[in-house]
Amino acid sequence: MRKGDFKAYRVVLVAAILMAVFLIGCAQPTTQPTPTPVKTETPTATPTTAPTETIKKLTIVSGSTGGSTYASTAAIISAIGAGGVDIYIINQAGGGSAANLPLLLQGKVDMAAGSDIDARDLWKAGNHQLRAVFVSNIFPGQLVVRADSDIKSWSDVSGKPISIGSPKFVANKMFRDIMGVLDVHPSKIVELGHRDSMEQLVTGAIDAYFFVGFPNPTVQEFCIRYDLKLVPPSADEVKIIREKLPYSMYTVDASGEKIYKGVDVKYEGPAAYQIIWATQDVPEETVYQMVKAYWENTKVAKRLYVQHKYFKPELIFKSAPVPLHAGVVKYYVEKGIQVPEELIPPEYKK
Repeated sequence: MRKGDFKAYRVVLVAAILMAVFLIGCAQPTTQPTPTPVKTETPTATPTTAPTETIKKLTIVSGSTGGSTYASTAAIISAIGAGGVDIYIINQAGGGSAANLPLLLQGKVDMAAGSDIDARDLWKAGNHQLRAVFVSNIFPGQLVVRADSDIKSWSDVSGKPISIGSPKFVANKMFRDIMGVLDVHPSKIVELGHRDSMEQLVTGAIDAYFFVGFPNPTVQEFCIRYDLKLVPPSADEVKIIREKLPYSMYTVDASGEKIYKGVDVKYEGPAAYQIIWATQDVPEETVYQMVKAYWENTKVAKRLYVQHKYFKPELIFKSAPVPLHAGVVKYYVEKGIQVPEELIPPEYKK
């Protein structure tokens, strides 16, 4: 066969094959297309028992590193871990109560540490999704000065430079409230974090630092390195604060250098409660597991942060200005602890 004839033969063969395929396809029976499933809405019934769903990863925004809230939150997380709870919990450093709670309400974190005072204000403003989970800290007001300072009461900071903590710290709001009722007028107010404030104090740039964490790890460190003292409010100052401000009163027992080296003082002063908050969006079972693990392993938390030695389950009844999370209520009911009716959230199912 000549080369040209072979090429022609190939063309004819290919065409014949294509024609056969076409005819076979046309001869197949017509089939109906598979119908697309129609999505139907199933009516939702009100559950008679709490859902058992949980989550595997959770973020708590706490406080600044070197501060008491961060340390206490770490202690809580360690206790939960000791209970074998299968949840990966992140302790995210935060900017203070007034910065943390908006992050929670915006859904950017799962839980947030914030004061009872700030939570009460947010609740009154209509943020009724807040739920209390743990007490993380009791925040009594403390005024630290150099050991040779002539400051003998809180009013004595009038005319002197002072740091009152970062703008979103509980201490910042507390001392501004105190300045108002005691008519205190410092010569200068700086708003710095713990370490920067203490550095300025020991170098003489400021004469006092007002803070609330008890104990505060940074202040503890500086008390080891420098001669410092705590100045209590006078009896008259305590009376005015008690009458005019909404803070709880707390006994600050720093006697015998057991809290701060070189410090031997015990006094009553104003305090706020730092609470770890969630919203009702965090599953009940998740919070139940966390709360159960914490209370069954508080010995771990007590070793890591001293205040946990004084915490009892009922403390949150005194400190929470808004309802508890349903998971907290579930655990308390299981343990036979009576929860005040006003602290039971509407989503809790008995």
